[in-house]
Amino acid sequence: MQAITADGVTLTNNLNRGVSVRGANAAALVQNSTITNNGTDPFTTGGNDGYAVIARNGASVTVQDSTIANPVTQVSGVSYAFHASVTGSNLLVRGNDISTGNIFQITSDTSLTAYANHITNFATANLPGGGNSNARHNWWGSYTTQPTGVDADSWAYRLGAPVVAWGEATLGGASLTSAGGTGTGIIVSHGRGLANVPFGKGVAPYADEMCSDYYDLFVVNAAGDWTASVPVDNTAACAATLPEGGLFHMSLAGTAPDTTCEDGLCWETLRGDGWWAKPRCDR
Repeated sequence: MQAITADGVTLTNNLNRGVSVRGANAAALVQNSTITNNGTDPFTTGGNDGYAVIARNGASVTVQDSTIANPVTQVSGVSYAFHASVTGSNLLVRGNDISTGNIFQITSDTSLTAYANHITNFATANLPGGGNSNARHNWWGSYTTQPTGVDADSWAYRLGAPVVAWGEATLGGASLTSAGGTGTGIIVSHGRGLANVPFGKGVAPYADEMCSDYYDLFVVNAAGDWTASVPVDNTAACAATLPEGGLFHMSLAGTAPDTTCEDGLCWETLRGDGWWAKPRCDR
């Protein structure tokens, strides 16, 4: 296996491809990078499409904590932010800012896993595509209007507010760790205050008087039990709130957020021995 890491690079204004990884023995990690305006005029006889990132012929590519923007003006063909092509190719896309044009092109017998991304100002997400796509827990620029090309499953499990920060297993004082289960624990913070309440389901002044961030916790490829821990401010006011049932989770419709609930009625108290609760394991 040939594994390559690109950390902190800038790839811009390539006419054909930004990042191209090919072959079942190839794996690439791209992180903390800027990939913009690639694929404006892809070249080949008979026409071609342009891509910011492409995994082909069984390659595996992870892109995280990066900025990806498609061309505003296309000379020829069509540009996509991410493309998986030919059997066995895999894309893992997480924690990125992605914008403009067409986002995904996923062909048959390939896979996409995308989460904790800001995906905004685009023409179409082009989901679910022809392969195995899981694009739950992304911010699509809105929690009210389903954008073009965002499939029903991705929309049902969308993030209800922009991502302020995210982490695997830990994020600041928050944690999501296995208690005998398997998978990958992911934590997304939406910050605090009425402006950051998921799905706008907050009531002033209470939403501005929080003792913690708003978090979205989930497990990728989940099985078994997991333990979640959320930090609470060490203040007298917050210490007095917790015994009164001040720890809440959003109402669920099955395992997805219940976005039909009304304001303060959307928040249900977490109660039980030792203040325990099972996080939603919807993957």
